[in-house]
Amino acid sequence: MNAHQRTVKISATSRNEQPGFREHDGVIIVDHGSRRQESNCMLDAFVDMYKKRTGHPIVELAHMELAQPTIKEAFDSCVNQGAARVIISPYFLSPGRHWKQVFFN
Repeated sequence: MNAHQRTVKISATSRNEQPGFREHDGVIIVDHGSRRQESNCMLDAFVDMYKKRTGHPIVELAHMELAQPTIKEAFDSCVNQGAARVIISPYFLSPGRHWKQVFFN
């Protein structure tokens, strides 16, 4: 891990920060991941649509398990593209075990 990677912070919007998207923010959209490639392609399509609609320059997708890229790989990609802050957005149909255990514990 280089010095820049150590200084990048993962933000869940702390109380001291102003909400909203900043110029050097990266976004990771995370789903569960699947052994079925067709299911993983659905996230690819959503991320492409998100990039086009928002114009955010640093947007990556990640899967929690069962598929690539991982959250770590997506995070490293954001940092390598110049992200100073990385926002992780879960992409799930409904709150389940991963939603509660991983994102809110």
